[in-house]
Amino acid sequence: MKVRALMLTAGAMIAMAVVSPTKAATQVVGTWELSAEGPRGDQRMVLVLGMEGDAVAGTLTMQRPAGRGGPGGGGRRGGPGGGDPPDINLSDGSIDGDTFSFTVTMSMRGNSFTQAFSGTVSGDEMSGTISTPRGDRPFTGKRTD
Repeated sequence: MKVRALMLTAGAMIAMAVVSPTKAATQVVGTWELSAEGPRGDQRMVLVLGMEGDAVAGTLTMQRPAGRGGPGGGGRRGGPGGGDPPDINLSDGSIDGDTFSFTVTMSMRGNSFTQAFSGTVSGDEMSGTISTPRGDRPFTGKRTD
């Protein structure tokens, strides 16, 4: 009986070690409100980060400014087809200590392009760079959960 209990305990500890995110991963996991200067002014995004195995996974959602269907706005919602902005799935996500990176593929007016995000997390704040086809631009973020 004791042997079985020891085996179950050992198995549970191994499973937790394999499934439990590292301390660095837990710093990054969560919901973040990002802000970056875009071609048309301040751009706001909601970033939801999680872990799938050892990789960073999640979604990025662009926020509409007031007057364009966003919070407080009375404008068109979503342009053609209406609705809220779509969630964009992250790819190539990774964490190394307090640094992270991932890419997103955006679609706009029939064209697709990739943006690469990289940055660091410090407590409930993050900062970094978005590399776009038009050049690099900084972003900042605050944890919302």
